Amino acid sequence: MRRAGLDSDKPIDVFKVKARDKGKPEAEGPLFAYRTLVVTQKRAGLYAMPCAAASTPA
Repeated sequence: MRRAGLDSDKPIDVFKVKARDKGKPEAEGPLFAYRTLVVTQKRAGLYAMPCAAASTPA
């Protein structure tokens, strides 16, 4: 999110699909990717991306 210049208390807020964009792949694709890659513990407010933790620093 930092690289994209986006900010939100909850990362999912950035990927929400608006009603007018439902069914459009260009709008729903990023949300699908988020749900696939990000592991959340909503009650605790924790978000993790396990695949990123295994990579080497850039």
